[in-house]
Amino acid sequence: YTSKVVKNSYDATFDETFEFEVAEAREDGGSLTLTLFDWDRISAADEIGAAVLPEVLMSQVARAGIEWKGSGSVPVFKGSKQVVGKDKKSTEVAITLRVRLP
Repeated sequence: YTSKVVKNSYDATFDETFEFEVAEAREDGGSLTLTLFDWDRISAADEIGAAVLPEVLMSQVARAGIEWKGSGSVPVFKGSKQVVGKDKKSTEVAITLRVRLP
């Protein structure tokens, strides 16, 4: 899934919804990774980093077998280093995750 592009912003708000189905929920559900890229007019987009919802959280959601909704901020890392913005603050992704039963 790809979000819209927000140009000329170091503090972008996307407010988008992506829905995807998981064919088989397992207890070892794995992690959910959100990869962030910048936008350049001339050159290709560069990877900023990734925010990962850990396997522990995703496994709890998969095992619950009920509708669930949670919100929070997830730090962005590039490799093992946390990404910081021009303001020297840690970069985070605010996310709301909702699981609906079929």
